[in-house]
Amino acid sequence: MRDGATAIELATQACEIAEYKNAGNLKALAAAFAEDGQFTKAVGWQEKAIELVPNKDKPAQQAILKKYAAEEPLRVADFAPTE
Repeated sequence: MRDGATAIELATQACEIAEYKNAGNLKALAAAFAEDGQFTKAVGWQEKAIELVPNKDKPAQQAILKKYAAEEPLRVADFAPTE
């Protein structure tokens, strides 16, 4: 089951504890907003997360940003290896 509202609540709490300085928490918050259909907020939080990730991780995170901009939530299948 996916519960965007609960995910937003929990990810927000994690972000508050880390004072919005933890990229993983920001990425979770972005994913939660996307799951809840709030793609504008998802894009904003993903952009903030991208600012904090190491350069080597930026391309993958920018690909996720494109999904949110296209109003698509994140799915585990997005990370499945391709043949």
